[in-house]
Amino acid sequence: MRAFLPEAETSAVFDQLSDLERYGELVDVIRSVDVVEPDTGSGCALSAWEVYFHDGILVWTEEDRFRRDELRIDFAQVDGDFDEFRGAWHIEPLPGGAAVTFTARFDFGVPSLDSIIEPMAERLLVETIERILSCLFESVVPLPAEAGR
Repeated sequence: MRAFLPEAETSAVFDQLSDLERYGELVDVIRSVDVVEPDTGSGCALSAWEVYFHDGILVWTEEDRFRRDELRIDFAQVDGDFDEFRGAWHIEPLPGGAAVTFTARFDFGVPSLDSIIEPMAERLLVETIERILSCLFESVVPLPAEAGR
């Protein structure tokens, strides 16, 4: 997913997106985000997530890599309900603002349920990211995924 943030500065966007614990305040579907091992100058942190999904709660812990010099935040599950969950936020300057790209790959590891569960999870993830962006930034303009690439 990709969006343009008019008049946004990349460093400010990076700072807003890096405040993971705030996500739970912005979106009802996120039950909690706790930074259990904060970044102490290494550029890495561990965060514990609880997200309402379908009739239950998804729980995972991820390693977050904050790459300010690259305007990028990478994350990868280290423990939890997914078989695999990883992705990134990438910020880039554009004339008149900044672009934000969010990518993610996930797999629940249950092939017989892939066609049922994963489309629901993808829809929830997209809606959640859209809501986070609209709460964090004054103006958000959706962009085609390939724009500027």
